[in-house]
Amino acid sequence: MNKLPRSKLTRYPAKAGKFDSLSHSSAQQAGGYSASRNKEDKIKRLKEQLAKYEGKLAFKMKTYRGVIHESALSELKHSEVMVLRAMVADLKKEIYDLEHTK
Repeated sequence: MNKLPRSKLTRYPAKAGKFDSLSHSSAQQAGGYSASRNKEDKIKRLKEQLAKYEGKLAFKMKTYRGVIHESALSELKHSEVMVLRAMVADLKKEIYDLEHTK
């Protein structure tokens, strides 16, 4: 059993203040953004994420050789590649949907 006080075991100290974040809707209610601006910002952010994950996928594909039977490491690499492929496909679909809707 750990004998450290609870504040030492958690990532943040026990006396940490409450963290508040502004969502897009609260910024919009405050008059910060228009609906078209939010859409443009979201498309820009999604394209940045897409570039990041496409880079990760390209790096993983350099060493990817498929699934070797009875190899746990090979199965883990395969899972990583499949997750990255799904993320890239989902980001592309979301960007397409946002760009082609009014």
